[in-house]
Formats: sequence, C-alpha cells, structure tokens
Amino acid sequence: EAIARQARAKSVLPVRAFERLCEGNKSTPSDERITDPNEQRALLALLHDLGVVVAHGLRQNAPAVRREITILDPNWLTQAIYTLINSPTVRDQGGELRLDQIGGLLDPERYPELLHELIVSMMQEPSLSLCLPISDAGPLRFLLPDALPVNEPDYGVWPDVALRFRYQYRLLPTGFIPRFIVAAHRSLTDHPTWWRTGV
Repeated sequence: EAIARQARAKSVLPVRAFERLCEGNKSTPSDERITDPNEQRALLALLHDLGVVVAHGLRQNAPAVRREITILDPNWLTQAIYTLINSPTVRDQGGELRLDQIGGLLDPERYPELLHELIVSMMQEPSLSLCLPISDAGPLRFLLPDALPVNEPDYGVWPDVALRFRYQYRLLPTGFIPRFIVAAHRSLTDHPTWWRTGV
C-alpha cells in the first residue's frame, strides 16, 4: 500500500527509495519488513504484474537508466506518451519528434527534463514500439508511427521512371512498416511522403 501511494504521489521512485520502503523503519513491525533483495524484487514484479506500478530494471540486461528508476505511476507514463503522439507539433512534423522539443510539449513540473530520456526509452520498448530513433547528423530525432497520417497523401503524378515496390505479407511482422520508414527516410523523393503503411 505504501509503495503504491508513493508511486502515485511522486510518479517516479528511485531504486533506493523502493528498497527503504520495503525495509520499513523502527515503527514497522518486523514481520512487515522485506529486507531480502530477492523478496523485494519479487514484490516489485508482483506489483508490476498487477498493474499497480510500472517497474523497470526487472530484466537483468535493462539499461542503467531504468535500473535506477524503478517505479513509475502507469498513468504518468501513459499521459506523457499520448500527449506526445497527439501533439499537433509532432503531427505537423510528419510524425517526427526531436528530443529537445519534449520540454515544450509536456508539463515541465510533472515531467522534468531529467526524465525525458526515460520516457523516450520506454516508448522504444519492443513491446510498445511507439518510437523509433532516426539516425543521422543533427539533433536526436525520433519517428512516432502513431502520429503519422492514416491515409496516403496525394503525391501527385508519379514520374514514369519511378521505381516502386509492393510487399505483401500474409502476416505483417510487428513494427515492420515504421522500421522500414525510418530506414528509408533518407532515400525518399525530393518531396518526402510517408504515412502509417507506406512511403
């Protein structure tokens, strides 16, 4: 109960704060204290599975930033993600988001700059695939596939010499089209055109 209350109050809880809550204090009855690191991890996994908190760093190979920030209020993260995906700025930029723009799109009090990298890294989780890095020179940019237009824009008349490919899959691999868009974005025509299902 105290852990869930802390997660709601602070949104993000560092690893050491979670461990201190488990260990309790002098007034905590000894049978309510959890001092064994394996039991603490098991409790965190249970709370995560129940949806009370979103716990990061449970995987052994989790990035360092996630091992340090253990507990997140699920609504805190969800609201940040939806705000970015539904942002008119991101939509007007063709689904692209620069890391340095996040501070202007999210409430700075609720989402301080030091947590922007965490939010973006969570959006890149393979189970979510809500954000893909666009690697090129310049400021760090990401493609948010869900912010792309649903319908193919009117490109006009295709030149006769245009090279076109059509891939058909019985079962489309998860995230294939957004990853293809990111990989192909530098090779697009002079008038780059992309939408949720093609380029």
